[in-house]
Amino acid sequence: MDRRQFFKAQIAGTAILASSGLVFKAEAKNLPTPSAESPDMLDVDVLVVGGGSAGHVAAIQAGRMGAKTVLLERGPQLGGTTTTGGVCFPGLFHAWGKQVISGIGWELIKKSREIDCKPLQDFSVANKSHVYYHVDINAQLYSLLAEEACLDAGVSLAYYQFPEKVTQTSDGWLVDVVGQGVRYQLRCKQIIDCTGGATVAGMLGMERMRGEERQPGTHVVIYKGFDRAVVNKNKSKIQQMYKQAIKEGRLKKGDTWSGNAFQAINSTRGNVNHIFGADSSTAATQTQTNLAGRKSILRMLKFLKTIPGGEKASIDRMMTETASRETYRIKGERVLTVNDYTSGRVFKDSLCYSFYPIDLHDAHGVKPKKLKPGVFPTIPRSCLIPKGSKNIMVAGRSVSSDRLANSAARVQATCMAMGQATAVTAVLAARQGKSPGEVDLDETRKELIKHNAIVIGELKSAKAEPKEAKAKEQEAKTQTLNGNRLLVDAGAAHAIGSWKKSSNSTPAIGSSYLHDNNQAKGENSLSFNIKVDKPGKYSIKLFYSAHETRANNVPVNVSIGDQIKELQVNQQKSDDGGYVLGQFDIQDAAKVVISNAGTEGFVIVDGLEVSPIKEKIKI
Repeated sequence: MDRRQFFKAQIAGTAILASSGLVFKAEAKNLPTPSAESPDMLDVDVLVVGGGSAGHVAAIQAGRMGAKTVLLERGPQLGGTTTTGGVCFPGLFHAWGKQVISGIGWELIKKSREIDCKPLQDFSVANKSHVYYHVDINAQLYSLLAEEACLDAGVSLAYYQFPEKVTQTSDGWLVDVVGQGVRYQLRCKQIIDCTGGATVAGMLGMERMRGEERQPGTHVVIYKGFDRAVVNKNKSKIQQMYKQAIKEGRLKKGDTWSGNAFQAINSTRGNVNHIFGADSSTAATQTQTNLAGRKSILRMLKFLKTIPGGEKASIDRMMTETASRETYRIKGERVLTVNDYTSGRVFKDSLCYSFYPIDLHDAHGVKPKKLKPGVFPTIPRSCLIPKGSKNIMVAGRSVSSDRLANSAARVQATCMAMGQATAVTAVLAARQGKSPGEVDLDETRKELIKHNAIVIGELKSAKAEPKEAKAKEQEAKTQTLNGNRLLVDAGAAHAIGSWKKSSNSTPAIGSSYLHDNNQAKGENSLSFNIKVDKPGKYSIKLFYSAHETRANNVPVNVSIGDQIKELQVNQQKSDDGGYVLGQFDIQDAAKVVISNAGTEGFVIVDGLEVSPIKEKIKI
């Protein structure tokens, strides 16, 4: 290619990246690149199709590993069942006093609770119904956090887009992508199908399984406006009115899946109805499913307005689409059976845990079948690879499994774990020029551990730390200035995440310093709590060893009372071993938080220096 052709190709490549509709952070280092063979094509490492429970986690994981990652989502937001479907109480991450699933999904769940200032329940309690272990979250907030995490990881997002055609190549796939006003090609090394119905696998003619009967779906809705005193006084009458409405056809079976009118009246989560025949596998079936769900909600609302105390009944919250529980499942290299699941069988290639009772919904409702105490089911890699395939994996509820095993393995926490496991496998496969089934399992597990996922045999205790212990720890880590200068070593800070201790560069404070190992971005923070013995103006300096490998945008927040000062520190440079964060009026206490969110390069924390500012005496 001569110089003129080279520049022509570069211009065309930039044009296709702009016209594709992909959204990404401009400073991301892992963006799609124009193909060397054709400027009308974009090259990526990993294509994730579907941004639901499995898909957004898979994309974040691939992006954090530095892979050029594109996420296609047919809808308007990430999260799938958790957000668009309204099942904003994902689970289960814990079982029998242990945490079985962690990693990226759990990170986002915890963050959403923290932002809403809602503490988590005590998961070490082992004698509760499985409903107790679900985590209620703000679905709208979760979608924002998932999107932020994708973009921070360098993922290129594409809403309202989907594959029209997928063609196998010698070393990957050529994908024709379409959306309203958008059409382009992606060439990728690996595909992760997180569509919920193995849509891409189906397009490729790979074997899928589907029963004649499907579990009913749910259109999440919460009703409001009841006079509770009147409703409670007329419970028997209202239930009789409900039965009569069913008999007369004003209500239909499934408008409450329990057959109890008070399920719709009292529900705070909105999982109240059964939409029979729910099917999200095509646009046509999803349309019919949504119509059926909305008709059910309207029937119930009309009925509720006729009951004593329901005259002012209305809809408080309703999701935009009906969530399906079951469509297609792949026929994988292995099919997970209900006996595998309920016995807690561990396979040689098990990559993650799962936990949920067998939970098959049908025309009569649902009667969960609990697992025996101490049983921890696992999901093997061979159930995530379509049989006989190369360079494609499937994660989410279309995992290769029989119907009963799938009724438990389809839940959100397990889908998140599967998404993270498939992404690590896919990225390693792309780097090594292998197919997913050829990737070394130990290498996959080591990488998962680096990103805080729980692998087989590494269960964590779910015991909640007592509030008193947390308060004492916080108090013990509070440093008080008495005198002219206070030096606080990084080891005295409250650490979140995986900080590494080092002394390769000479520390300015103490015998070592901490660094984030240039990994787990957005997961690590150090909090310094400072008290002063006298109100006044103080200088605060952050110490670190400067180097070109350091991050140049380290977030630092200084909190004094209700006031927060946000800064970014360039650790590639320093002034006498660090950077003065500023001069602050401190009456009693201050808090300094350093994190590695959104950084590129190593984040170093040696410690803090707090010094009083002596005001000049005016003559």
